[in-house]
Amino acid sequence: MKQANQAILKSVAAFTIWGLFPLYYALLSDISSFIVVIARIISAFVLMLFVIALLGKQKLFLDLFKDKRKWQRVLLAGILIGVNWFIFIYAVAIDEVLETSLGYYISPLLSIFLGIFFLKEEVNQKQKIAIALLVLAILYKIYVFAGLPWISLSLALSFSLYGLVKKNLQWDTLASFSLEMFFLLPLGLMGIFIITLTGNHEMLTEIFAPMDKSGDKDGGGDALKNILLLAGTGITSAIPLLLFSSSVKKINLFVVGLLNFITPSISFLLGLFYFKEKFILADFITFSLIWLALAIINFDRLMRRNA
Repeated sequence: MKQANQAILKSVAAFTIWGLFPLYYALLSDISSFIVVIARIISAFVLMLFVIALLGKQKLFLDLFKDKRKWQRVLLAGILIGVNWFIFIYAVAIDEVLETSLGYYISPLLSIFLGIFFLKEEVNQKQKIAIALLVLAILYKIYVFAGLPWISLSLALSFSLYGLVKKNLQWDTLASFSLEMFFLLPLGLMGIFIITLTGNHEMLTEIFAPMDKSGDKDGGGDALKNILLLAGTGITSAIPLLLFSSSVKKINLFVVGLLNFITPSISFLLGLFYFKEKFILADFITFSLIWLALAIINFDRLMRRNA
């Protein structure tokens, strides 16, 4: 019982840190989101190698690296999480934290749809109602705002597909994540090379001479602060992952599913009260439809678990 409680506390800490990410990445909003993602990939990979060595999982990492049959899935998973990171960081930079929250609320519902479509999973009546509410919420948002909510939908889709690709891989979380970063590393370095080759040096010089939103130099702080923050993106990736991976196998999956909503809930509160983003009646209706769908899904899971 004590171990289970400790595991729950670790999971709560992990989901809380993920929920607080907008505060950290808002500090880097004056730097190109592309550069921030590349920095996160490089620093995360370097740090994860250190963690693997510290935990004595070198052989496990090398064994995964040699399993070429699953390389395609790991590469695809890496690309999907890279896309997810970019969209999230970009959304925070343009003051769309509420949209990121909506995206991660939508993700569990979208995962059900992907399971039905790709894995031919059976769907019950309550799940059909939840999916119908999701579709209604998206159509309502499109109608009211006269445009596709691409940030929330692309975040939800990339994260749900990431989960689908990694489903049943049964690999060690830390080792597989490190391998994903390993495959992404050349793409990130290639991106820097292309930036340099095409003469878009301002994307790199933003790190050393950042500009604020009015266009004034050094508006985002000094170069040392930016370098430290960029290097710290690896730590922000590793710490919650370490907490989550060390606890998830000791907790009932239903509890993990409930704890998962800590992250978008914190982001929602930050967007509303800290970043003071606009939240009108139409937004409330959209979120309410999604919350109702999630309530139905979790009630259904609870009933089946107790059956």
